[in-house]
Amino acid sequence: MRTLNKYIAGISTAVVLLTAMSCSKEFYTDKNKNPNAPNSALPNVLLTPVEVSLAYAQGGDMSRFASMFVQQTTGVSRQSAAYNEYVFTNQDPESLWDNLYTAAMYNDYNLMQICNNGQYNAYKGITEVLMAYSLQITVDCWGPIPYSQAFQGANNLKPAYDNDRKLYATIDALCYQAINDLNNTANDALSPGSDDVVYFGQTGEWIEFAHAILARIFIHQSQTGNGNAAMADSALAHVALSFASNADNAQVSFGLAANNNAPNYQFYTQRGDISYVNGFFGVLSTTNDPRKFALIDSANQSQGNYLDAYYQLANSPVEFICYDEMNFIAAEATIRTNGSASAAQNDYTNGIQADIAKVSSNPTIYGAGNPNPGMMGAPTTAQINAYLAEPGIGTLSANTDSALAQVANQEYIALYMNPEAWALWRRSTKIPGFANGSPALLPVSGPFQSDGIPRRFLYPQSELNLNGSNVPSATEWSPRVFWDN
Repeated sequence: MRTLNKYIAGISTAVVLLTAMSCSKEFYTDKNKNPNAPNSALPNVLLTPVEVSLAYAQGGDMSRFASMFVQQTTGVSRQSAAYNEYVFTNQDPESLWDNLYTAAMYNDYNLMQICNNGQYNAYKGITEVLMAYSLQITVDCWGPIPYSQAFQGANNLKPAYDNDRKLYATIDALCYQAINDLNNTANDALSPGSDDVVYFGQTGEWIEFAHAILARIFIHQSQTGNGNAAMADSALAHVALSFASNADNAQVSFGLAANNNAPNYQFYTQRGDISYVNGFFGVLSTTNDPRKFALIDSANQSQGNYLDAYYQLANSPVEFICYDEMNFIAAEATIRTNGSASAAQNDYTNGIQADIAKVSSNPTIYGAGNPNPGMMGAPTTAQINAYLAEPGIGTLSANTDSALAQVANQEYIALYMNPEAWALWRRSTKIPGFANGSPALLPVSGPFQSDGIPRRFLYPQSELNLNGSNVPSATEWSPRVFWDN
């Protein structure tokens, strides 16, 4: 993404133009219709709220829950302390579920309908990519979810839950339809521009994003060791059609105004019950990782205070999929399709260097005014080369499983605060000889330590109350998402 330097507005617009409707529990009758209000809107009015709502949903509870599961952050007080010990109730994922379904996917579904007339193919393609991505991250957190019967209001107040494997096929279809629509925009009556806060109307970038989603879902379905090489090969093919540099990253950046701050910044400055330093900073320190001071401002961290690090700034991005991840997927796929670590070396190194360059790119986190001595300037070439020269870091092992674990460990660092890190860790536990994943994570002490690190989210209480006959029985550990079996 080209960095968004202006403030992002639009959440209120979404509320005014498309009142959020749950997939299962809320609807409006004819008595609620305003005869003076239009029943549709142009797509350029609706796109920004959909994109920002999706970023808030991912960058909010989804990021916080997942980052605690994979021990990138630590809950230290109040609710977060309970979450850190895997103590959840069905009420805890309620806000996340509602934000995904009402603010993001429901509005996106309506936008797809508006664009389904052949006059807005660019917008239609963008909405399909956004829906595909929304489904991917939601399926990866819950498994089966409503989709084929969702968003129908009074016509279906109790939508069925679709099989998660079949939903992956839906994601695949949405991406290919989006690519087709984005390649056929010559006769569009209206084209996206500044209302698209991800790519500013650059349809070629959206096509690359669609291929990145496909690369991700194919690598999810390719098990490690002696797994499905065809899936890994498909992932590799889509990586080649995806991002070419950090400039292509799919993300939403937020603003410095109080009502435009990034979700992580809002939460941590208002609540302050999560720590960055515990655990993850120690992992980065043991290898002299040049990203450690860009990712975690250890010297200044104080609960509830401003944190001066790449993902904790007021205008930090919420990243969907980035170039560094594509390199790591390529490295993993290469190892698993031909067993050659040496053939994957270039992609692996590129992934590390791309992430270092990305998180070191914001000058706000460096400078003489910063009291943290470790942040006196971005990493130098010498520091980066020294890191890559450390044992087990820069050079992939000749052993296939060990090489896969190395790739997973570096991708885990690159996916800091991204819920995809949780999906990655779950997959990495399938590497023979790496039962605790890569990195090797052990469950935290607490009432559920013996159950292990959670493999999925609980379904929200509202669904149990209002759509209970369709909600699958589930705990935080079972049943697992289909690719995690």
